[in-house]
Amino acid sequence: MALRMMPYFRLSAQVCCVIGLFFMTMPTLADFRLAPEGGWQAPHGQQHPLLGHVWLTAAARPVDVELWQEQLSQTQYLLLGEVHDNRDHQALHRLILLSLAHHERRASLAMEIFDLDDQPVIDELRARGPVEADAVAEAVGMSDRGWPWPFSRATVQWALDNQLPLIAANLSMSDAMQVARQGAETLLSEAQLAALKLPESWNSDREQALTEQIIDAHCGFLPPQHAGGMVMAQRVRDAIMARELMAASGQPAVLIAGNGHVRQDLGVPVYLMTHSSQASVLSIGLVEVDADKPEAMDYSALQQALYDIVIFTTRQRITDPCDDFREQLERLRQ
Repeated sequence: MALRMMPYFRLSAQVCCVIGLFFMTMPTLADFRLAPEGGWQAPHGQQHPLLGHVWLTAAARPVDVELWQEQLSQTQYLLLGEVHDNRDHQALHRLILLSLAHHERRASLAMEIFDLDDQPVIDELRARGPVEADAVAEAVGMSDRGWPWPFSRATVQWALDNQLPLIAANLSMSDAMQVARQGAETLLSEAQLAALKLPESWNSDREQALTEQIIDAHCGFLPPQHAGGMVMAQRVRDAIMARELMAASGQPAVLIAGNGHVRQDLGVPVYLMTHSSQASVLSIGLVEVDADKPEAMDYSALQQALYDIVIFTTRQRITDPCDDFREQLERLRQ
C-alpha cells in the first residue's frame, strides 16, 4: 500500500513540469527522451542518438512509459546505478526520487558513499534539527575517502530537507580490505555471516564472472592469485547493502551505488532475491553513451541484460581509465 504523501514534499511548478514530461505518453517511443532538470551537463555524447532513451532489457526495446511509471510506483527495492563522477547521474537520481514523491511514496535512501560506521553520526546530527549536507560530509570525514562529494551533495540535501531516512550502506575501505586480505570471518561473526547468506547466493559461474570483472577493473595489474580476496570483499559489500535495504523503514528502499553493485547477475539484487524470491526489485543502470556505439544492442548492459532498465546518458570522460591508472602507478614508482 502506498504511503500518504507527507506535507514536506512541496514541489515547485518547475519540478512538477519536469515530472509531467517524465511521465508523458508521447506519440511514439522513439520520440521519448529523458533528461535531468537543467539539461545534460557532462561534456560528451550530447548529440548521441541514444541519449535519454530508457530501455527495458527483458524486452530489448525502448520503454513503454505507462509500464515504466507502474514499475517505479510499485517496486519494493529500487537500485539506481551510476558512474560516480558523472554529475548527470546524480541529477537523474533526484528526478526519480521526485517522481516517487509525486506518487506518494516516502522512500528510504541508502547510499554507497556512506560507511556503516557513519550511521550514528548521521542520526545524531539529524536529531539536533535541520542539517546541511556539507555538515554531514564533514562530520563523517568524506573528504578523505575519494568520493566526488560535490556531485552527491544535492541528492543528500534533498533527502535531508524532505526528512527521508538516510542509510549508510557500505563497508568502510579498511573493513573491505580486511575481508580481502584476511577473510570475511575475521570481520564478521559466524551468525552475521550466516545471515548474509553468502553461500546460498553464489555459484561457480558468478565467481568466474565477478573475478573477470574485478581483474578487468584493475586494468590487468591485479595478480590473479589476489583476485579471490577482492571478489569476497565485493560480495560482502553487496550482501551488506542488501541487508541494509531489507531493514529500511521507507518504501521503496532506494540504493544509489556504482553500476557494478546494482547488476542483476552479480550485485545487490542477487542477495535480495536469495533472501526472498518474491521480492520486488528494480535495477536501473545509467550507461554512458559511446560515440562508436550508435545502437542500443551494441552495449553489454543490454546484450547481457545486466539491469532491468538502462538509461543512456552523456559521458563524463572519453579517456581510458586504465591510462589514468597507469599514470598513477608511474607517479608512485618515481
